[in-house]
Amino acid sequence: LVCLRLVLLHTPPSLRFRIEQELLDELTRLAPDDIDAALAACERAHHDGRPEDARAHAQRVFARAQADDPRLLVPALVLAESALIASDTDSATKHARLALSISPASTAARELAERVARALG
Repeated sequence: LVCLRLVLLHTPPSLRFRIEQELLDELTRLAPDDIDAALAACERAHHDGRPEDARAHAQRVFARAQADDPRLLVPALVLAESALIASDTDSATKHARLALSISPASTAARELAERVARALG
């Protein structure tokens, strides 16, 4: 991933995001067990507004990471949001709580936890 970032530093901004996504897709295909690749792909998909891709990568991260891994913040947010959209309040609650435990100061985690609480009634 370090090499990827170095290459992208010298890439025109108009191509940077497309190239990064293509390279991350290829990396996750070639190294499906690489948690760092899955995390990077999850974060990129989340940032780019591709919730289905973000959820798929987040699920791969959760399958490989330790439960107390602080890198789980974005995947936890992604899975909580996805569960909330699907009206799966149990999963949404679980992942929102995890996001808050990882980063209590995270505005995104607090706002999502509030939305989950409203959905619970």
